Amino acid sequence: MSPIVSNDQREQYLHDRRGQIIEAAMQVFVNKGFSGANVSEIANLAGIAKGTIYLYFDSKEQIFSAILNERSFVPRLADLLIEDQPIELTLRNIAATFLRFLDESLPLIKMVMADGIRFPMCAE
Repeated sequence: MSPIVSNDQREQYLHDRRGQIIEAAMQVFVNKGFSGANVSEIANLAGIAKGTIYLYFDSKEQIFSAILNERSFVPRLADLLIEDQPIELTLRNIAATFLRFLDESLPLIKMVMADGIRFPMCAE
């Protein structure tokens, strides 16, 4: 049963719950691969009912795509492109940010290396 939250807190609650599902899914995908993972395991690890996942995502494929689209390095790249900044500084910032991303994102990298090929539409 989900907790009762005020309208003011509802958006944050939904955002947090979605993030909880994504975090659990990443762990399951890293440990079992995309093919070996199932929604029940993701729900169990997230501490929620299986049906709750379907309020946020239509399928396991959609969860995987969300991870690729939201947790990869690409969304961070736009923040590093600053108009009227010298190209050398921009490239240094991109490189430094990418190195930090690699250091912080080993599970995501493993997941993408193992199963990312199944989702070519996310690489566009």
